[in-house]
Amino acid sequence: MSSIPQKGFANLKKLISLDLSAANIFKIDDSAFEGLDALTRLFLNDNQLSQVPNNLPPSLQKLYLNGNQISALKDNTFKKLSNLQLLYLGGNKIHQLEQNAFYGLTSLKKIHLVDNKIHTLPGRLFESFVVLDSLELNKNNINQIPNSDSLFESMASLQYLNMADNAFSSCSIGLLKVLTSLRYLHL
Repeated sequence: MSSIPQKGFANLKKLISLDLSAANIFKIDDSAFEGLDALTRLFLNDNQLSQVPNNLPPSLQKLYLNGNQISALKDNTFKKLSNLQLLYLGGNKIHQLEQNAFYGLTSLKKIHLVDNKIHTLPGRLFESFVVLDSLELNKNNINQIPNSDSLFESMASLQYLNMADNAFSSCSIGLLKVLTSLRYLHL
């Protein structure tokens, strides 16, 4: 299967979990998931996707996109996914994160961005993450955090932070001062 057509699953209205991992998918039509109003888990791991699919069901709570070819996360990529709690984007080729890429992810508890090509983190990138408790950014090329004092500003709930195996030459202590719930830190 190289693509998912328009309304490809439209009659599966009660479907709560859909696993399309390792299906060699390159393209997903903008209306492919239309009608999947009960879908809470979507597995798209190990495909050939170059971007996060558009118009994902707002009911999603868990989204797995590990091992694809995604290179950038544009502004408002996830804006309609306010119910999303877990987001896995590890093992992609993400090198560009726009300032509002994660806008709308107000219920997110865990984000996994391990093993990408990220080199910089825009200052207010994580602004929507008010309930996030786990952030994994290890195995990237992060060497710069502009406006580092504001990066984690809204993340008082964060308990787990892994930023190991990056290219930091130094780290501002102001970066961590707002993380009062932190239990695990790996730099």
